[in-house]
Amino acid sequence: MNLFTGMTDRQIISAVLMFALFNLWAMLEAGALAAFYVSSRPTRGGRVRTASALYLVAAFWFMWSLISTVWAAPAEKSFVDPNGTMFAGDRFIKVIVGLVFMVIGLVCMAAGAMASAAQKREAARRSLATGQPG
Repeated sequence: MNLFTGMTDRQIISAVLMFALFNLWAMLEAGALAAFYVSSRPTRGGRVRTASALYLVAAFWFMWSLISTVWAAPAEKSFVDPNGTMFAGDRFIKVIVGLVFMVIGLVCMAAGAMASAAQKREAARRSLATGQPG
């Protein structure tokens, strides 16, 4: 049994691209949740860095990005319009909306990394000044 039976070449390309995007979104979601887990652990002084909340916001946007794949379903028609033109049509616009959500999530991840690093530096500076950890 062939998975691509009855599909045109463009529909096969569309299905493969959608599979790749789905895997990218799944990796980004896992990365956001892992970053939240690592950054939200309390320090030895008992403080929790508030910048870790940005990783949860990023996970939210990645989830919306993943949901947009359902809006553009079925996968073999997501990048193809009814005339067979690649990267055109209403479904492709929904894929673009999902990519915009993904970019917003990536910006939140970058902001979380910068804010977390700043809070870590501030905690280290405070620790050196007071002689107490965290």
